[in-house]
Amino acid sequence: MNARTDRKLNHDLKQLRVAQRSLGWTSGSMSASQRFFLDAEEAYVISSAIEGYAATDIAILQADLEQGKSNLEQLWSTTQHQALSIGKHLSHGEVMSALHEGGASQQTMVNQYTEKYDSKLAEARQLSNRLTDLTSTFKGRVATRLAEDQADRSTFGLG
Repeated sequence: MNARTDRKLNHDLKQLRVAQRSLGWTSGSMSASQRFFLDAEEAYVISSAIEGYAATDIAILQADLEQGKSNLEQLWSTTQHQALSIGKHLSHGEVMSALHEGGASQQTMVNQYTEKYDSKLAEARQLSNRLTDLTSTFKGRVATRLAEDQADRSTFGLG
């Protein structure tokens, strides 16, 4: 699933390396402004990739957890049907009571795990949101620094 993010990251980093070479990164002939701009661009590329990985991983986790919840519901349904078919001579209430006495109930087979799944998914989403906020803050600060640098260059007639 992260193949698309991998391809974009590799493509963007290759383009960045070309720009670095063309501006004299390795020879040391670039200005501090050019170096800062390229550093900022590299940071943008990497932070965008991190966001992409997080979004993909959260989507995979959510799909897996939803499938797990569905499987639990199906297991509980199958358990009930099998118990009812085995205990044909018992009432529905007696079968459910027997299952409960044996530790098999909707609470023990479905609900407690569903609650754990939902809790883990909420933690993952919270982490993803914090990462997105951090990335946005970082990008905003870099953009501000670039704007300040450009303003300074204009003030001194360099831009």
